Amino acid sequence: MQGHSSIGVRINKVYWIKGAVLMARMTLRVLTLDELLKLPAKLNAPKQ
Repeated sequence: MQGHSSIGVRINKVYWIKGAVLMARMTLRVLTLDELLKLPAKLNAPKQ
């Protein structure tokens, strides 16, 4: 099975993001919710 991925822009190359990609992980299978990457506590803190 083939697929596509895109980091920083939609697959059709419109709407480029303005920001930074912190981390990416590719797997050959679907992950469970517990296996997904977690945001670092500093980034996950509520905004004041």
